[in-house]
Amino acid sequence: MDSTLVQDVIDYENGDMTEERIINLFQKLIDSGHAWTLQGHYGRMAMSLIEEGHCTNEKTYWEEKADDPHLLDVTAKWQDKMKK
Repeated sequence: MDSTLVQDVIDYENGDMTEERIINLFQKLIDSGHAWTLQGHYGRMAMSLIEEGHCTNEKTYWEEKADDPHLLDVTAKWQDKMKK
């Protein structure tokens, strides 16, 4: 995670972000795959923002980066579970 993204997460945790910055942060987290690897709140918030149309998840990090089909399956199952 680059230093700018780390600072954004710190600002988010401290409540020092506007709604627009929060949405931009979560789009970056979704695009990088970090939304699915940080603590559970981040994945749930990311899914909520996707469902509300504020963020997109056209191709997941794992679909682009992982060669292991097991990782793809686990990620898909987790995302399906989060939608319920």
